[in-house]
Amino acid sequence: MMNFKSKEEFLKNWKSYVSKLYNPNTDKGIIIKENKGKSGIYMFINIENNKCYVGQSKDLGNAKGGRLIRYLQKSYLTDQKRGASLIVKALIKYGYNNFLLAVLEYCPIEQLDEREQYWIDLLQPDYNILKIAKSSSGYKHTQERLEKMRGNRPHFTPSAEHRTKIGISAKTRVYDNTFKDNISERNGFTVYVYDTNGNLIGTYSSINRLKEAYNIKLHHNTLIKYIAKGKLFDGYRFSFTPLSKDDFNIQALDSLPPPLKGGTANKNKAKKIKLTNLNDSNFSISLDSLSSAAAYIKKIDGASDRVTMRNYLNTNKKYRKSWIITEIDS
Repeated sequence: MMNFKSKEEFLKNWKSYVSKLYNPNTDKGIIIKENKGKSGIYMFINIENNKCYVGQSKDLGNAKGGRLIRYLQKSYLTDQKRGASLIVKALIKYGYNNFLLAVLEYCPIEQLDEREQYWIDLLQPDYNILKIAKSSSGYKHTQERLEKMRGNRPHFTPSAEHRTKIGISAKTRVYDNTFKDNISERNGFTVYVYDTNGNLIGTYSSINRLKEAYNIKLHHNTLIKYIAKGKLFDGYRFSFTPLSKDDFNIQALDSLPPPLKGGTANKNKAKKIKLTNLNDSNFSISLDSLSSAAAYIKKIDGASDRVTMRNYLNTNKKYRKSWIITEIDS
């Protein structure tokens, strides 16, 4: 193995230093034949500007899935499903005729990372995005690529084995409290807890967190209704919005409905729903049931979901960014 003091020293007579030198435009068959089963470090060098790319391969002559031979396949270079790297873009722009392919050295597989890093450090190759062998450190996806990664993947179909693993992972995954709290903070309703004197004694990031803290067995939709109506629970007042002393006093509490008992009267009786449209008051309306309200919003907005709407009932939170949903006592 040769070692050089500088890139300049190597480039003075680099063609005599390399183990093999090929024309990538005409020598594909020779490259495969002479390098089948051999591992080593290779270099593409642009003869117009001396910019280069350094890579490694466990089998330099692998014609099917080799890391070197793929760059000699035009179908690989033009595959739209792959993100175009700098070397791919250069090969397309300048063409194979303006490149030479060199096998810098042959070496055992266990030394590939070490030797690739040596050549990267020496040559500082312009077409290498990553400057550390076999590492993605420092690589930044383009905004276009990020958008593609976030979206649907029409060309990706997971295998049966992959789908099985995904299913098992979903069933056995254990979320820690930090993760749960972050989700609750993003999607949940903050609940404020007051004593009978109107003093704030705690806040919870979601209905579920509140139920855990006070061992409440009610369904969360039922609990939301009671909270919205200002009912007491074991002497505590829950609220979706902060309350001031003026909003919270003993007289007001005495006039409230009875505390929660774990159930509701007239459970199956539909109650009228008031829809307030914050963008256009002409769309505000009162309807006979939540189902009717869901159908009305779907007619106006093009979409709605009754189950989701129930979570916004009497909370003063905006449903679909423009609707306030309130239950009206008959």
